[in-house]
Amino acid sequence: MDSPLSVVVYPDAESAKAGAAEEIASVLRSAASVRGQATIALAGGRTPEGCYRKLAQRHDFAECWDRVKVFWGDERCVSTDAPSSNYRMAKRSLIDEMTGSPAGIYPMLPFEARQRGDFERAAERYAETLRDEITERVNGIPSLDLAILGIGVDGHTASLFPGDPLIGHDKQWVRLVEAPQEYSPRHRLTLTLPLLSSARVVCFLVTGREKRDVVAEVLRCIRSRSTGTYTKQAAPRYPAAGVFARERLIFVLDAACS
Repeated sequence: MDSPLSVVVYPDAESAKAGAAEEIASVLRSAASVRGQATIALAGGRTPEGCYRKLAQRHDFAECWDRVKVFWGDERCVSTDAPSSNYRMAKRSLIDEMTGSPAGIYPMLPFEARQRGDFERAAERYAETLRDEITERVNGIPSLDLAILGIGVDGHTASLFPGDPLIGHDKQWVRLVEAPQEYSPRHRLTLTLPLLSSARVVCFLVTGREKRDVVAEVLRCIRSRSTGTYTKQAAPRYPAAGVFARERLIFVLDAACS
């Protein structure tokens, strides 16, 4: 593969979160040192929340915080103060815990959106924000320094779900999706595979025995790929298996799901 795959297994979920925090700090410090700024897309969920709290405690991360631009990989179509908001979670667990401000904070839904047309406009505006705020490009696509992702028990990542007919054929960088019925809220904004796969580094943080089988299958698919460069393709069974990275694709796992 052009983008080397690393799989790091920790004894338990807490040590995995700490290990991911160390990786995040290292990638962003390096980018900020080389280019004067760093860019990251945050994931939602309980596991990343614990990671962000550990990240906020790291002195090496605090040193580059004022040069970091913060984006999101996906968002539920709710207000920014709703309990299910990914922005709210990251603000409480990371942003509010840091001293000083980052170089930029770019929530996916910075305005009150109440209907489908608002959500679609928000997706268009976020693509424009990515274009304007991220200077690195890969084939014309903005290239994040780091994208943090998780994997659901159904193999979804960000808000890219199995069965989505556009996965593997996306022309947009950001789009509105409707999650399966078992998820609430169902309307979500998400970065797409082309945008995520243009990141220099992608870090999956996954914990829990219930995800062991899906993680094994995602890793099997990734290891069997003939190229490390994203191209439009047939949709993978599990969307997480369709993610590439420019330099490194990292899986941080606990023993229960490895």
